[in-house]
Amino acid sequence: MAKLDWFLDGHPAIDLVNTVRRRKIEPVDLIATPGELAGWLAAAGLCARPAEVTQAHLRKIARLREAVHALVSPDGHPEITEADIAVINRCARQYTEPVLALAADRVTVTVPTTDTATQAIATIARLAIALVAGRARGHVKICGATDCGIRFLDTSPKRNRQWCSMAVCGNRAKAQRHYSRNR
Repeated sequence: MAKLDWFLDGHPAIDLVNTVRRRKIEPVDLIATPGELAGWLAAAGLCARPAEVTQAHLRKIARLREAVHALVSPDGHPEITEADIAVINRCARQYTEPVLALAADRVTVTVPTTDTATQAIATIARLAIALVAGRARGHVKICGATDCGIRFLDTSPKRNRQWCSMAVCGNRAKAQRHYSRNR
């Protein structure tokens, strides 16, 4: 899949969930290797510099992705569990805040040492929490196309968006309706 296919919504927590495509039919994982995860984190703008990604990071992001999937599923399937909440909270707590210091009459900003991939994963978890806490404008929905399943944040004024992308799923549905009317 092309890198542009990774980001359909623009919200990193939802975009992470969407890295498993075709959940309804035959799931395809777009970040199944450390290299793919490093590429996704960079393309998502979550890392200021290229991240060194290990198998441990890959396992952590996979657990976080499924927990966030349960958290933002508008249909309640899968159902969120205490274990999912614990995964999200554990990842979010690994975020390290910048620290100010005054040295030689100069203010410096230091970010406590943590690897870039862990910081990016923590950022995604914090954004998922903010989404549920209502600090993100919109409601999470699932694309109306029967073969899609992509989640998106509906920020339309009337909250009536149906498709992950009007250019893909929406256009296909409209073309099918037109074809069936003109048969």
